[in-house]
Amino acid sequence: MRLWIVFSGELLSIDGPVRPWRHGLLAQELCARGHQVTRWAPTFVHALKTQRAERDTTRQISDRYAVELLYAPGYHRHIGLARLRFNHRIARAFSRRALGMESPDLILSGMPTPELCAAVARFAGARGIPFVIDVRDLWPDIYLEAVPAWLRPLGGVVLWPYARMNQSSFSQATGITAISASYLHWGLEYAGRDPDWSDRVFYMGYPRLSVSPAEHTAAVARWVARGVRPGHFICCFFGSMNHQFDCETILSAARRILQSTDDRVQFVLCGHAEPAVEAAIRAAGLPNVLMPGWVDAEDITVLMHMAQAGLAPYRSSPKISGTLHLGHYPITRIGGKATISNKCLEYLSGGLPVLTSLMGEFEQVVKEYDCGLTYADGDVNGLLEALDMLRRNPERARTMGRNGSEVFASRFSAARIYPEMANHLEELAARPVGRREAAGRG
Repeated sequence: MRLWIVFSGELLSIDGPVRPWRHGLLAQELCARGHQVTRWAPTFVHALKTQRAERDTTRQISDRYAVELLYAPGYHRHIGLARLRFNHRIARAFSRRALGMESPDLILSGMPTPELCAAVARFAGARGIPFVIDVRDLWPDIYLEAVPAWLRPLGGVVLWPYARMNQSSFSQATGITAISASYLHWGLEYAGRDPDWSDRVFYMGYPRLSVSPAEHTAAVARWVARGVRPGHFICCFFGSMNHQFDCETILSAARRILQSTDDRVQFVLCGHAEPAVEAAIRAAGLPNVLMPGWVDAEDITVLMHMAQAGLAPYRSSPKISGTLHLGHYPITRIGGKATISNKCLEYLSGGLPVLTSLMGEFEQVVKEYDCGLTYADGDVNGLLEALDMLRRNPERARTMGRNGSEVFASRFSAARIYPEMANHLEELAARPVGRREAAGRG
């Protein structure tokens, strides 16, 4: 079977010693089953802000696995006109290049972006190919988070073309998959239908990583050279520090800890930071906050061994009453980052208690399995109280870490999730329900 996986946001194996993520792990599983897999991705690397190539090109990974790279000039800011232009160019590049390719048996298209999913829907519809939309983030809704409350109705008008793209793409999709139940509901709202056998939730499965003793020793030395102090209470973070990252609460907590003359807590924030966030952190000049930048899988694994807690400090989504309906096309907000993020799964896999301001599904996981502590977005006292509880009760913290490790193995391990996802795609390809007709909303 030939399958295409179309998505613009993951690092690839051609980028160096990087961790495979959702679609990379799925591609590995499909190739291991004997399928031919082609991944479609931009030349521009979102996480690193670099170009993989200066033109459209093909990279053959193995006899069963290829990457089709689509060229477009990059961008610097996560949200802005340059990124919107980039998204449109990538969608056009896919439409142009796919015309000359042999048709696959099934296409999986990751959301975001609406532009690329719409291009896949047009191509698949014209050739009668079953296709699945895999919801990983809520676009264009996410852009409303950057708009002041009083401008959101106008923002909804501006985003109307993207909502229209989503309604068309989702209503035609053979099936919808998503990283959480709330995200699947969001996709079905755009499709205008109830769920059926073709729609499934597959969490962001994460592989449990390990390093050799020699690699561990070398990585510890690198972390010490960066300023990490073994024996201190270390709170780690991995991911993009953008407008969704609650920088202010972390900085306020770190400042108050220093003011109490306690220098044995460190916040180690790893990953790419938007310029405004990086400037705020560096301007604070706090010695107990470190920003090592992007780090590889080996260093992540070892830092989790050294740390005592993992941070998931998200802002709550803006309070929008109900749904903004623009004609027949809705823009719906699901409040408070209601998904289960990949960084939380990293912490669980590493046996770390999670400190999070996430609401919704992961909040329920934390409470049900006792694998961390929650605090309200922006609540500095709540974060400090959670930290104090973990520091004063080390055995309790270790129990939370063990609980997290167990729930990871039972619910979120890549070894469990991606075989199930591959089974689902095989069934969809074998029993295609065909192109759906757009559902009216009345």
